[in-house]
Amino acid sequence: MATGGVNPEQPIEDLLRELAPQVLGTLMRRHGQFDACEDAVQEALLAASQRWPTEGVPNRPRSWLLTVASRSLVDHWRSESARRRREETAAALEPAGRDLAADPQGAADRDDTVGLLFLCCHPALTPGSALKFHERANHSAPLCRTRMPRWISSSRLSASARTSGCGDLAIDPQSPNTVREGLFTNTSMRRWPQAAQWGERMRAMAPASLVAKMQSGYVDFWWKGDTHLLKSIVDQVPAGIDPDGTVTSCRWDVAMLRRDYSAAKKVLKASSANELSYTTTGTTPKTFFEGCIYLAQGDNVNAQKAFELARPAFENAAKESPASAERHATLGWLYAFMGRKDDAIREGRRAVELKPESKDAVDGTLMSAYLALIYARVGENDLAIPLIDRLLKTPGAVDSADYSITINDLKYRWEWDPIRSDPRFQALIGEKKL
Repeated sequence: MATGGVNPEQPIEDLLRELAPQVLGTLMRRHGQFDACEDAVQEALLAASQRWPTEGVPNRPRSWLLTVASRSLVDHWRSESARRRREETAAALEPAGRDLAADPQGAADRDDTVGLLFLCCHPALTPGSALKFHERANHSAPLCRTRMPRWISSSRLSASARTSGCGDLAIDPQSPNTVREGLFTNTSMRRWPQAAQWGERMRAMAPASLVAKMQSGYVDFWWKGDTHLLKSIVDQVPAGIDPDGTVTSCRWDVAMLRRDYSAAKKVLKASSANELSYTTTGTTPKTFFEGCIYLAQGDNVNAQKAFELARPAFENAAKESPASAERHATLGWLYAFMGRKDDAIREGRRAVELKPESKDAVDGTLMSAYLALIYARVGENDLAIPLIDRLLKTPGAVDSADYSITINDLKYRWEWDPIRSDPRFQALIGEKKL
């Protein structure tokens, strides 16, 4: 319970109202980005309003709120990075020494937006997905704050392209934004040959970019079911280069895809990191990955011991940010591997409620993908298979992690083994070409 300068008689609602501007001011001073900081503070206030009445007001309530808000802000940034991989490639993709002022093609003055928008109008996209991809292509505000006008249509964009001199899909091949968005948009739409072409272009423009290399490797796996390119890429990364454990998690993922569990154990043993960057939110305890290896090998006893060590981190993360769909999704993911069926389904469904596809056509599909995997792990085949079938036709449910929904993810990942013998599942992975 709170002591010291905190008035124990002060209602929690009044205390939160008093502390909110202080916490927001501190975050703004440290990070800027008012909208993101404001959202993070709101999550912290929501967490406090749910926990403090039963757990008591902490001794340093302002510090508590600041800690929770800061973690929420980091989660937001990690989600953006994992979804679009913008940060590293933005600088690496710009050709060194390029003199834009002397560019005979006028690339410095030409706006690539119209060409890119054609990708957002592809007929395979649902209206909601088209809206979300349009938002991403224009680096606009979150979807809840910005709407694409109804009058923006393919025909109007075509006319605009002709007027601007771009022509049909006249995309500047030297534009970093065009290359990056071309890769990730085609990947989300499962247009593998096109995604591979954009990936090759990205790798050529940014030969030192880990993001460009690994994304190309995953595209090759999603397209052909072959991990050789991805493995060769991660094998070439020098020891010691592993920001946030991303390289280690990728090496582990490759080993698990190949069902080389001995290699997966060696990957984790070689890393000094206790947490790895694997999902779209925060980092994941190494013990979780160890538990997955044991479970894949059929050693449930040691798997549960490892998962139990990881459990507090997952539960605390969800408790600190109860409005975070990703944190509920990952908690349900853990519970599914632990065999806690009811808890897993509850958390997975909560994630979908917090971030439905109708409101977020990109990350919302990933929440549905988590739920599909949860259903599969806990024996709910009748719920899992129709959801998988729909997600295979839905742009966006693709990620470099085990909840990704592509034919080759379903074919080769051990996580789907509980429903592998179901004839309906076999029909999905045998007949679809997505």
